[in-house]
Amino acid sequence: MKAENIDPKGKLEKESKEKLVKLLVQNRNSLVQKEMQLNNLKAEISSIHNSKTWKLWLVYRSIKNFILNPLNYIPIYRINRQNLVYRNAEIETWEKKLPLVSVVIPCFNYGHFLENCIESLKRQTLNRLEIIVVDDGSTNPETKKVLKKIEKQGVLVIYQENNGVSVARNIGINEARGKYVCCIDPDDYFEPTYLEKCLWLLETNLNIGFAFSWAKLFDGSDEVWKTIDFDIGSALGINTTSVSAVMRKSAWMEVGGYKSNISYEDWELWISLGEVGWGGKVIEEPLFLYRIHNESKTSEDIKRHSETMTQIRELHKELYRSHGRLKLRKVPKQWPQPSQFNLDAISKDIYPKKIAVFVPWVVRGGADKVLLDILRELKKKDFEFVIFTTLLEKSDWISKYSEITKEVFDLHNFLDPAYWELFCMNYLTKNKISKIVISQSRWSYSFAAMFKEVNPKTKVLDIIKNGSIHGHSDLSKLFDHVINQTVVPSDIVSKEIVSNGVLEEQVKIINDGINLEEFKPPKEIDILNSKINLGFTPESKIITFLGRFSDEKDPLLFLSIAKLFSKNHEIKFVLVGEGPLHNILKRKIKNAKLTNVLLLPFRENVSPILNATDILVNTSKIEGVPLTLMEALAQNVPAIAPNVGGVSSLLPKEFIVFERNAEAFYYKILEILERKPENKLLREIAVKKADIKNTAIEFAKLLNED
Repeated sequence: MKAENIDPKGKLEKESKEKLVKLLVQNRNSLVQKEMQLNNLKAEISSIHNSKTWKLWLVYRSIKNFILNPLNYIPIYRINRQNLVYRNAEIETWEKKLPLVSVVIPCFNYGHFLENCIESLKRQTLNRLEIIVVDDGSTNPETKKVLKKIEKQGVLVIYQENNGVSVARNIGINEARGKYVCCIDPDDYFEPTYLEKCLWLLETNLNIGFAFSWAKLFDGSDEVWKTIDFDIGSALGINTTSVSAVMRKSAWMEVGGYKSNISYEDWELWISLGEVGWGGKVIEEPLFLYRIHNESKTSEDIKRHSETMTQIRELHKELYRSHGRLKLRKVPKQWPQPSQFNLDAISKDIYPKKIAVFVPWVVRGGADKVLLDILRELKKKDFEFVIFTTLLEKSDWISKYSEITKEVFDLHNFLDPAYWELFCMNYLTKNKISKIVISQSRWSYSFAAMFKEVNPKTKVLDIIKNGSIHGHSDLSKLFDHVINQTVVPSDIVSKEIVSNGVLEEQVKIINDGINLEEFKPPKEIDILNSKINLGFTPESKIITFLGRFSDEKDPLLFLSIAKLFSKNHEIKFVLVGEGPLHNILKRKIKNAKLTNVLLLPFRENVSPILNATDILVNTSKIEGVPLTLMEALAQNVPAIAPNVGGVSSLLPKEFIVFERNAEAFYYKILEILERKPENKLLREIAVKKADIKNTAIEFAKLLNED
């Protein structure tokens, strides 16, 4: 081979890889317009479908309400969909020196709530924000004192005679300099991401005039009001929009603002906006906190319901007479381009320990629990986090992550995928974030490449749980010039991904862990009570499966093992979890008449189940280092598993099943039940290899490195 053909240090391969990554990014961007058109079509189809579903539910509810209480009957108004079109806002660039959102707080003798409300606004992730307080003729000395105090702190306070909340809101909005406005009562709050999410929803959807979220009730109730997208037909009979929706100021001006001589003034405003063609969209998260009072304006409004509805019908005669079938002019839907966006300002603060964490979702699962515990421990070391989720999935652990950070962005919830890169780029830039952690989120690799191209000093950590394609080692290899460190839970997984092409010098082994305080060895009385609570006798031997009911976890193999013990009435089998195979498992248990098997739903606290367990069985086809094995060992419960992933890095050889079939598991279970291993040694393994505090220490070292 000629010397000039030699590729020094893989330079050509690296350049080819970088070109391939750039080509992938370019191809992805070229599909943006088509993706936007497709999403637009999907949104319209979904809107129509949901609207019909909603109306059927309303019909049922209205009939029921009418039968129970005819006086509270709410009529249903059917809309001729062919006459409804999208109304589009003008694309305009807002001056950078002006606020993007102005928040108006009308206040009458509510000074004891006001400062907390303002604090919730100051905690908003949105920087370009203006706060306006309108004093509606307060007579309370405490309120007057608070108003003077916040005025000295730079909050704009407008004083007027007592004219009511509608006039106060209109005066405040009239003075507002923001492109968008919203009103909040002084006894209510916003979660920190509320205004940011509403702003982006409005900036990327020119056809809507207002955006809002679910409402979390408090101080008298803990319910969540799950509002829906605004629909003019539904709005004529029932209000589904929260009072603190963020709206375009231009739309508010177009309809003349709030009516001053009517209750339900916010409801009437939404109808007015809908009447001239504006839509409204909801963010399906409880970001607006609404206080419940025994006696409040809302309760007074309800008492005047019939009178108020008569007024609303009179104000919108034509709309009610035609049941919403108005001739609205056709306006083609527009998609704003990135160059036309009004982006938030760069923060004055610097966050050297703020980390952007990208995950596919925030759901209940082993890998998610480990990450959650790592972030909890890192928070104790003064790290801060912002969480981004990138898959359309029910994120049922948002509340868990919200205990660590209020900056949780479920991107599908408020933003079209075509704008994700722009949003994340702006958010990380304005907060001066230079460290990214990717945990099983495929979308995030190309974003990290784009962000690092603009910000070369950015540090990227990639967390991989197993060496299969499910662990995303293919992307770790493809983007190895972007990733600073690939973190794996065991030496076995390290060897697997290196054999797949990931650079060996890039790989860092950090053992996963659990909170050992949550999983302690049970006392004899705890074991006895746990078995009885499950419906078993104290003498029963309990074999347990904990995990997701999915193909890679293979709970069907666990069922095959249980069949082999069907004639042994002393040994019982328990499956605990949820997932796509749940109904199949239920059917097979019933058809095979497996009376020795108990199927239980997922539960966050599995410690009582482990108290009753004699052997924990893992049957996975693919694994990293299973969390459930750590939890079992911590409670001195023997655990067996096949030799997959990083299992051998945790379990002693005598607890590993080297042939993954029912018969091999059958004999291993019998062997352990007969041998009765010394359980105290199991806890020692967990303390040495599975303490989450040690895991967090190693992550902190990586994140603190320059």
